[in-house]
Amino acid sequence: MVCYRNEKLLAFRNYLESLDAAELSKRDALLRLAYTNLSVFYALIEDYDKAIDYNMKITVIDQENRNRYNLLGDYNNTGKLFSAKKQTDLVLSMYEKPIALADSMHYEKYKVNSYLDEGYGSIYTEMGKFDSAYFFLKRAEPEIEQKATPYADQNISCGDPFTSSSLAGA
Repeated sequence: MVCYRNEKLLAFRNYLESLDAAELSKRDALLRLAYTNLSVFYALIEDYDKAIDYNMKITVIDQENRNRYNLLGDYNNTGKLFSAKKQTDLVLSMYEKPIALADSMHYEKYKVNSYLDEGYGSIYTEMGKFDSAYFFLKRAEPEIEQKATPYADQNISCGDPFTSSSLAGA
């Protein structure tokens, strides 16, 4: 689809322009935002190497600024990118970093967050270690259910917007 390709190119140009502006400003907050946008963009087009590169630049900024809470997310995001790239050995080491950091910060809440358990569950599923995967996914289940909206168990549908009677005359 040509239109979609043109939209991606326009978005990419805008991200590069924002990166140029951030680099000229030398402000870490702007650099971090530009790197985040580029990392997400590359992940969406499945260029995981570049996505990881930009995520590592975010990690460097957070390390230099000693922003340990952001580092927890940085390591987790990098782990997700390695998971998408099917590099399970790097995923496991990347998920161990925030756990060690959370220990050093005495931040126990992080260690029980469901997304870490979900991450480990996904990794072990990919590795074919289904007993381990079940353990972590089962452990994440209560928190996932607690976060679910009250409407999650209801069958709510707005219909198909392309066949809706309100759009039929448009």
